[in-house]
Amino acid sequence: MTTDQSDGPAPEEGPKRSWIAGFLDRLRHPNESAVRRHAATTPFAWVYAIVLGIAGFQIYADPLGFDGVTESYSQQLINLTLTGPLYPDTGRDDVAVALIEDQSLEYLSMNWPWPYSEHARALDAILAYGPKAVAVDILFADTRDDASLEQLLFVIDRYQRFGVPLYFVGSPNIMPPVRQEILDSSAVIVAGTINLFDGVARQYPETVDCLDGRGVHCPSLAVRIYEDLYGVDIPRADDDETALELIWGTDTHPVNRHWMRVQIGNDPDAECPQDVGIITRVYRALIDVDRLRSPCMYTGTTSVEDLLIGAPDDDLPTLIEGNIVFYGAKLEGSADLAFTPTNGLLAGVYVHAMALDNIIAFNGKPKRNTITLFGITFGNDGIKTFVAAIILFITAFFNIGHLRQDASTPGDQNIGAGRRFQWYGTLFAMTLGSGLILYFVFGLSISNWIELVFITGLLFELLISSFLGTWWGRFRYASGF
Repeated sequence: MTTDQSDGPAPEEGPKRSWIAGFLDRLRHPNESAVRRHAATTPFAWVYAIVLGIAGFQIYADPLGFDGVTESYSQQLINLTLTGPLYPDTGRDDVAVALIEDQSLEYLSMNWPWPYSEHARALDAILAYGPKAVAVDILFADTRDDASLEQLLFVIDRYQRFGVPLYFVGSPNIMPPVRQEILDSSAVIVAGTINLFDGVARQYPETVDCLDGRGVHCPSLAVRIYEDLYGVDIPRADDDETALELIWGTDTHPVNRHWMRVQIGNDPDAECPQDVGIITRVYRALIDVDRLRSPCMYTGTTSVEDLLIGAPDDDLPTLIEGNIVFYGAKLEGSADLAFTPTNGLLAGVYVHAMALDNIIAFNGKPKRNTITLFGITFGNDGIKTFVAAIILFITAFFNIGHLRQDASTPGDQNIGAGRRFQWYGTLFAMTLGSGLILYFVFGLSISNWIELVFITGLLFELLISSFLGTWWGRFRYASGF
């Protein structure tokens, strides 16, 4: 027997369609008075969950590349206008660079690579001035047949006899990381790794690959030197994310100003430009940042040819005696170059020198991109989300209070200029206060939390516009609850 299904009733279809049709009709044609009345009942959890979700999505997913842009630009801007000019020179007094340049080769009528004997002469000349330690940022990994290698090994032995620590950089990508003869000497071999982001030296590794094959969390060159010489162990997170945030000094070293001659415009023999005041710095950082980059370095520097010639030079004892000297090179075609916010393109040896300068200046507690508490390392994104959650929790109450106070006024018409200024002042104080606590108490660099200012500001504008409350009211009215 066949049954005609169409004859039976469908009791739920009509009411369901009727409610949906009514919902859509009320959503398209809302009663503003009723919407405002429902908006006054907006749950705090609704508002808070949405703004926190938006903040977390932006921080972790960064769909518009906002995080990378703000960190990179703010690091440069803040370094040039705030942290750089205010940076203490206590570390600069202990660190120097002995540099080989193309002019050195031309002046000495020599080609690169140098025979080992010339490096031995240069290192011996540095030793004669009584340095505290010397770090060689030139990779001696080739196996060329050079009988003068014995001279270099002899000088390495002299450093040991005089009790002056001597460090050589090695490569974690080859075995052995340096020539076997140097590896077997008394010199300390450390991976010379530096961190570059699009060629820019903003950070410095806290740990590097161990060259003895025991792991990947051995102290980097600057960290190792500080721990060896100052007898202080720098607390390390021992993870792949944590890095030191470099602050580049902006003032030219007095010794560099005394002897350096640089190309400025059409003048190939100009003196180092004068340092400018804070107002000029802020203007140039926003309008013409290239004019803030000095061709003269913050770290005291001597040319290696001056050491090899041996002519009397009153600046050499100032730079070397009792100081830590980095021995490196900046040569045409070399890949060991890094772009810096304050000086443009520099030899990679200056990155090591500035990192050690930072560690000394901050008494072994340099600024980082993470925070470690009770042995737990909190990443940059997690820290920003946590702080944003606190700030948005408070500001969400502002929004709810506004909706509760005057349900009869649409939008944010009831928010006068005075109240808006008060609310924004509170938001700015909370964000800035949180950032300063992160910087001075926990050592998190400014560039790592500055994004909070933009995120919380944008979401706060969303809150005081009552957009979320209005849509809650529309939904409640359309639902007929």
